Amino acid sequence: MPRIVVFALIYFVVCSTALWGQCPTIAEINQRFYPDKLEVGSYEDSLANVCPTYRDSLQKALYSLSILAYVEGRDLRSAVYFGERALDLKRTLLAGQDPTETLGKCLHNLGIFTHNLGRYREAEAYLREAIEVYETIDHAERRMRSLAELGFVYGRMGDYDRSSEILMTLIRDGRKLGADRHVANGLRLLGQNLVQQKHHAAARDTLTNALAIYTILEDGMNIARTHLDLAGAAYGLKDYASVEQNAAAALAIFSAAGVDREVAKLQSLLALSRSAAGDETGALAAWNRNLDYVSTTGDPVLLAQAYDNGAELAAATGDYELAISRVGRAIGALVGEWTPSQESPVPTREDLLDNPYLVDLFIYLGDLARMYRLAGRSADALSAIYAADGVLDALAREQGGTVGKLFWREQAMPVYELAIAICREEAADTEAFLFFEKSRALLLLEAWAEADLMRLLPPELGRSLDSANRVLLGLQRTALTADAETLDSLRKNLIQTRSDINALQESVQRTLPAYATQQLAPTTIDEAAAREDLSRGNWDRQLQYFFGDERVYALALSGAETMLHDLGNRDAVEKAVRQLLYYFTGSDKIDQDPAGFLAHSHTVYRMLLAPLELQSGERLLVIPDGILAYLPFAALVTEGEQGDLGAASYLVRNHLVSYAQSATLLQRQQLAPASSPNVLAFAPFVATGRGEAPALPFSEQEITTLERTLGAELLLNDAATREQLLARMTDYGTIHLSSHAYANPEGDSPPRILTATEPVYLPDVYAHRLDCGLVTLSACQSNIGPLARGEGVLGLGRAFAAAGARGVVASLWTLNDRAAAAINEDFYAALKRGAGKPDALHEAQLKYLDRSDMPAYLKSPYYWAGLTYYGSARGIERKTFPWPWIGLAGLLVAGWWLWRKNGPKGEA
Repeated sequence: MPRIVVFALIYFVVCSTALWGQCPTIAEINQRFYPDKLEVGSYEDSLANVCPTYRDSLQKALYSLSILAYVEGRDLRSAVYFGERALDLKRTLLAGQDPTETLGKCLHNLGIFTHNLGRYREAEAYLREAIEVYETIDHAERRMRSLAELGFVYGRMGDYDRSSEILMTLIRDGRKLGADRHVANGLRLLGQNLVQQKHHAAARDTLTNALAIYTILEDGMNIARTHLDLAGAAYGLKDYASVEQNAAAALAIFSAAGVDREVAKLQSLLALSRSAAGDETGALAAWNRNLDYVSTTGDPVLLAQAYDNGAELAAATGDYELAISRVGRAIGALVGEWTPSQESPVPTREDLLDNPYLVDLFIYLGDLARMYRLAGRSADALSAIYAADGVLDALAREQGGTVGKLFWREQAMPVYELAIAICREEAADTEAFLFFEKSRALLLLEAWAEADLMRLLPPELGRSLDSANRVLLGLQRTALTADAETLDSLRKNLIQTRSDINALQESVQRTLPAYATQQLAPTTIDEAAAREDLSRGNWDRQLQYFFGDERVYALALSGAETMLHDLGNRDAVEKAVRQLLYYFTGSDKIDQDPAGFLAHSHTVYRMLLAPLELQSGERLLVIPDGILAYLPFAALVTEGEQGDLGAASYLVRNHLVSYAQSATLLQRQQLAPASSPNVLAFAPFVATGRGEAPALPFSEQEITTLERTLGAELLLNDAATREQLLARMTDYGTIHLSSHAYANPEGDSPPRILTATEPVYLPDVYAHRLDCGLVTLSACQSNIGPLARGEGVLGLGRAFAAAGARGVVASLWTLNDRAAAAINEDFYAALKRGAGKPDALHEAQLKYLDRSDMPAYLKSPYYWAGLTYYGSARGIERKTFPWPWIGLAGLLVAGWWLWRKNGPKGEA
């Protein structure tokens, strides 16, 4: 890199000639830095002996080298190396002094260099510190630049909530200071996030607002970049004419400026857009131009993108071997000289994981697997999927943050669906178990793993991390009900608290390396362990479902065999399930059309269960996925009939049905230590209602049952406050909440359960660690909330499971308090007799159906099927009468009496 060397040498000489009597000559510097730039440290040591004032000039030279390595040569590793050396020297120079703008620049630049290498956590740390420096020295302009970069980094991590917080802060501060360019930058980055989230119409509107500001500012390059982003949004909307229009506008500016990188991106997008529009000739022309421009940039990322897009064009014409070759060249551009072959269908694990381009590699490995499958090479396709899964695990460790993990969980689902489809085609049913389980609730499992690891931390560090997490969850809870003005002030607190948590986690990882590996990537169990757990819980068959983009699959695991079933087209299954779920949206829907309900229920049974050939009386453990999490399997009708609702052939009549979020989490719940026998009954609406929440007259029946059968401690009416519940619920092994709860699948109403004072929200629950065998949420919609792909329903039931509950009873819709009270009474009576929790709920629902004193209309599944149980098969810990102690006391009293009667007498 001769230009870099010359620039650095000139800078170095100018800064140091006046100071150094024995400082190095240009030739000496040249020999020291190149070709082996890694001798900077030893060179610095030698300078210290002859040039006492060398550090300032050397720091400036290294800082310049880092910028030129990035700008001129796109040599990111060298840029990071020189930048880190410059930062170290700057920290030494500033020891004991206030930070300076130069320190902030060093940090900001390293944030850019490291995020370009895909090292997002490092980038985040550098940028957060840069923002702190600029806040300290009150440099608003530089601070806003770092905010924009940090928002971009969070977007790349898929943590769109954090990215939005940062970017909204940038936009707000920009408007306050009249910094229109920063406002536009924030809007453009928000638009990019929306494109990535596939909210293309919203992205188009946001980007159009940014474009209007850039146009007023006459900012040509950002006008072109925004047109590029608008072309991406139009592609997502399948508005191919708009893609062409925006691309033409951007190309005119980029071409005139000679910005080949951006021109290459546009040609890549045009190739895909024209192919989608059926213009294969135009697509090929754009792709060839894309390759021409990419070759001038020397950028491996753009080269890989070009070849991957070329693979899509080849696949569209049916030339799958060419497509494989092109995806192979895309991966080879990032990992070195590798091309796919029979001996090496995928790169080595070392080449993949020791790589700065994990995000791109994950995408391209998925594409490679797809092309292998299209070419009929199923074994090679599975090899590519295993490689992609390994990269995904590495990405999960790199991302951090719940939202970022959710993003990557969603990206993984099409890859897992492809793997399951291949397993089905190759009759590799056993192999499919891994992909079903990897698609499950890993974030719930992480919560349990983190709780275990927290117990290993030094007490002071553990308390600090726990306290910071509680502060964060408290802020998140406040944000749920805050107005716009309050939200603005909250954003800064949220950003700072997350920074504190990141710093603490880094300290934790230094203290306990297992925290990083286990908490961020917990191990899933294998098929043999899942089979052992079936026996442990006395289940006969585990039914795991996968709700893919194209197909729905079921994996039926019993003690003797594993069977993978393709249940059909996703859209057809979803339509049938939604038609059935409609009947549970109101108490009158089934009554108005009982025949229609029975027919739809039987249709869903034939889709989801009939192909599995269940044996009569089998005890079923269901692990649902997607929309199936809202489905009451117990209410599915096994026979096509037009009979009485109360006498219909519901699945519950012939099968026990219980649920789990995943086989791995269930094993943790099954093996957890026994909990306390103490029982808490919480009911704020026994006597009166409050506001829009009416009294629950049958709540008293539930509470009386608990007090009579299990000796529950009561928190009723005005005493049943949020503060009391959160303060006391960690002390009980069984918790029964009889109240009102609200949630919906759309997620626009945050899940919450009402108390006598304020509601309890999800962050309130997540902030606690429960040592609890059972939580019963006898409240409406307590197992409802938005669906997170690969994680399930983000509702109250899941929150209590994440907090440590071994089992949770929760509702799928608005409960009838009379019916719920009757079922709960029999449920707890069975638990008192020693029944396991799944058995107790099954028995209670059957008894309800068979009751002669219940009106016929109350036999509708709406009244009895809404309560579902997730968790271990064990019973609850029961208080026992202390007979041993009473017996011992009796013996002592008898002994004392005999001694008094027959003991030695005193003298007369």
